[in-house]
Amino acid sequence: MFPMPSGVLFLLDEPAAGLSGAEVEGVISVIRHLCQQGNTVFAVEHHSAVVGAADQVIDFGPGAGELGGNVIFRGTPAELWRSDTSTGRWMSGRERLPVAKPWDGEILRWKNCNLPKGGIGALWGPSGCGKTRALHDLEVEFSGGSTFLKVSRLSAPEGGRSARSSVSTYLGFWDILRPLLAETPEAALPRTARAPAHPYRFPAGDGLG
Repeated sequence: MFPMPSGVLFLLDEPAAGLSGAEVEGVISVIRHLCQQGNTVFAVEHHSAVVGAADQVIDFGPGAGELGGNVIFRGTPAELWRSDTSTGRWMSGRERLPVAKPWDGEILRWKNCNLPKGGIGALWGPSGCGKTRALHDLEVEFSGGSTFLKVSRLSAPEGGRSARSSVSTYLGFWDILRPLLAETPEAALPRTARAPAHPYRFPAGDGLG
């Protein structure tokens, strides 16, 4: 394991996001090593394995946005699992997302699979098992045909540049709109200079955007 200075506070924002089970265990191992070297780690996290590895958990809520912001639980992971907060119920398995009903719509045949046209299909498996390759094959299979009006492939780095990215970000909508906004009279700065296109953003809930 690499050497590490001590006395450092590490603040991590969802370090396990998008990782496989084995990769999450690696993240937990690194975090534990940091603490063993005399450092402190605080992490925003949703993955149950990372939350379960914590010495202390602080649960915010009770809801999201304006309904949140309050500390509704503090304690060990085992105590959280037994609590009646929404996080505790979810982590303990007492509360689950509803499972989709069997698909009864139009079916697309692709290789040996039935894909739900107009529905949601998920490619699942460990890292390196061929999911991205299958996505590429799907793109090639249906591009230029009459099955769909358009095939648009969206990659995480594209839309993951900001936590405020949206569908319009993925589709390049703002690349078209920003130059148009820059040409409006309201975009003119003092001395009649035009503002560059990139500063235009819709404000998010916290006033940033």
